[in-house]
Amino acid sequence: MKNQESLDIYMIAGEKDQRLLRHFLISYELFYHSKGKVYLWIWREHEYLLRSFKLPKNLILLFKDDVSELVEDDFRNQMYLKLMAHKYLESDWLWMPDADFLITSPLYKKDFFYGEKPYWYYCDWHNIAEKTWRCGSEKLFGCDIPYQFLDQPQYVVSQKVLKSLSENYDLSNILSQKHLSSEYIIYGYYAYKNFYDLYQWVDNSNKELKPICYKVNQQPPSYCELNEKIKLDQLPSKKYYVFWSHWEKTEKKMVEFLNDAQLKILGKIKLKPDETPLFRHWEPKQIDAGSFNGLDGLHLDGWLMQEVWCCLPSDERNILQIEMMVPSQNSNTIQPLILNTFINEKQTTIELKPGFITLTLDLKKNFNNQIILRFTGGFLEPKGNRNLYAKLEGFQLKNKD
Repeated sequence: MKNQESLDIYMIAGEKDQRLLRHFLISYELFYHSKGKVYLWIWREHEYLLRSFKLPKNLILLFKDDVSELVEDDFRNQMYLKLMAHKYLESDWLWMPDADFLITSPLYKKDFFYGEKPYWYYCDWHNIAEKTWRCGSEKLFGCDIPYQFLDQPQYVVSQKVLKSLSENYDLSNILSQKHLSSEYIIYGYYAYKNFYDLYQWVDNSNKELKPICYKVNQQPPSYCELNEKIKLDQLPSKKYYVFWSHWEKTEKKMVEFLNDAQLKILGKIKLKPDETPLFRHWEPKQIDAGSFNGLDGLHLDGWLMQEVWCCLPSDERNILQIEMMVPSQNSNTIQPLILNTFINEKQTTIELKPGFITLTLDLKKNFNNQIILRFTGGFLEPKGNRNLYAKLEGFQLKNKD
């Protein structure tokens, strides 16, 4: 296989994924040397987020809005769209990276292949976390799946296999069935059983055939905690690295790795990653409905991170009230909790005392207000590894009296 052969890329991005996607695309521009087409699925309402990106010239945008069977759960949607890729393109082979992949050295199509066959890694089932994926995937087939086929994220898929799979099974079931499945367990098992000779199958216990990628933080028990102290030069040398963690931690590490990789391979930083916040829209209708989707820097349990930001396209109302609970700190050396607010770059600094706090932010009417909340101080979670600042209790838009 020659270096100049192309290998198309097929990706699905959610709204939050796009902040990571911009760094993947830079790594693609710098180090991917088998450029074909890049197919990218997004929702139309999120297309505005791409305006500041360095987009590939060969990018083809596909819109999830045009697929009528998709559901509210975008995690299930991305699995379904991957398994239905054959409907939307004609490539014989596709590489399917996610937004949290980062290429760090020259990468060619031939790196994924053994002769004319792509590698696919599998292993025994070995931990409780995998049972969720196994149960849903086995339900689709109605039989036991002997191996786990998603262990190494080196996913090159075949048009032929995808087409056959969709002809024999109703893949829309993964959008609605109770148990989550895995697109790569489904695909890997089907290919292993029906198209064995199409792939170079590798038992993951085989240490001689090492993958070209490395999972930076897929470690038990949570499989989503990133070691923020790890450096690129401390890891095994690979073609690309895969992150699986909270977006905030992952983005910082992707930026760091991207700069380090350029210095190592190119001797200079040729393309500087954009470290500015990607301001997603927190729409008034979302605020009125009590939804904080659109607000970045927030844990799922409501605790605010060190930096919180959004773009609020306000209506006639010009006040955003945010209600927070500031906890007491049981420590002899209490650091004051300081909050810096930036509303359209206008800064205000306040000290937050323990208790219930109502923060009032002045907005411009009918304007895309950029809001940043930045904390200093805080304390380490007693039974965990998060820094805690304040907990979001409520929010509403109002008119100034």
